[in-house]
Order: sequence, then C-alpha cells, then structure tokens
Amino acid sequence: MKKIVASCFFFIVCLTMNGGEISSPSDVKRWMEQQFAKGKTPPFSFKYGGKNSDSFIKNWQYAAEKLPTEKPGTEKFLYTYTDKNTGLAVKCTVTCFNDFPAIEWVVNFRNSSGKNTPLIEQAEVINQSFAADEKGTTVLHHAR
Repeated sequence: MKKIVASCFFFIVCLTMNGGEISSPSDVKRWMEQQFAKGKTPPFSFKYGGKNSDSFIKNWQYAAEKLPTEKPGTEKFLYTYTDKNTGLAVKCTVTCFNDFPAIEWVVNFRNSSGKNTPLIEQAEVINQSFAADEKGTTVLHHAR
C-alpha cells in the first residue's frame, strides 16, 4: 500500500472572490470555507480509475474538523473525502495564517481497504481558476 503526498504553499493576494478582492487573512479563510465546503469540488484534483475527481468527489463521504495547532497565529483544518466503495481516503490538511493573507494545504491519499484501489494519477495540488477584473498583467504569488 503506497501513500502519496502532495503539498502546496499558496499565497492569495489581490485576487478576486465573487467580485471582491482577497487581501486579508479573513478573506482567505472565507475563500477556504467556500472551496472546502460539503458538496463542493475542492481546489485540488486527480484522476481515479480514469475519471476526473471533479465528477465524483462531491458525492463521497465528507468530514471536516478543526485541528489543534502548535504554531501561534495559525488555524488548521482537516477535510476528508472517502470513497466507501474502494476505501480510498483523501485527506487535505489546510493551514490559514492569522497575520498574512495566505493558505497552505497538504493532500494525502490513503487506501484503507485490504484491496488495491483503482489507479490514482495526475494528482494536482491546485486546480483552480482565478478571475481578474482589470486588463493587464496579473501576478499569482506562490512558493515552490
């Protein structure tokens, strides 16, 4: 059984969210709550058994919880999406920063059954579109 880990440190600065600018930690937290809400397609993606995750993950078992954090000035959340048919659990740990408009998440895939799951491929830590209201150059800040 293999465990795949992907991570992304993602700065959200001066982007639009439903017509408004994302420029504060509270804006980022609100964006996170919308993106990782029950029944929504999360901002990461993968193919599972040849199908794109956005076609099925909204229907998987969903759980959300706030986690304790050891770092001051951060809030940590765990979002879990589980395929009851195959036992695949996709766990996304999300960290918000109280003093900077940024968010970080780590995606883990784990097989909780005794059988092989269908093939997992093309895992993308971020699969998200962002709109800019103004013409010109748009800069997306991120870390590698």
